[in-house]
Amino acid sequence: ETAQSIEPPKTCCDFQASGNLCDKQTCFSCNAVRETTSQTVRGTLLV
Repeated sequence: ETAQSIEPPKTCCDFQASGNLCDKQTCFSCNAVRETTSQTVRGTLLV
């Protein structure tokens, strides 16, 4: 997804059908789920 697009990213695997996350680093769907369920907090430090 880009700032100029209104289309959602295309699914590259069958995560929603199978329920299993794939290992592709370019898979937006699986990476979004993985990041949401992780216990890592991201932030920016301004010095």
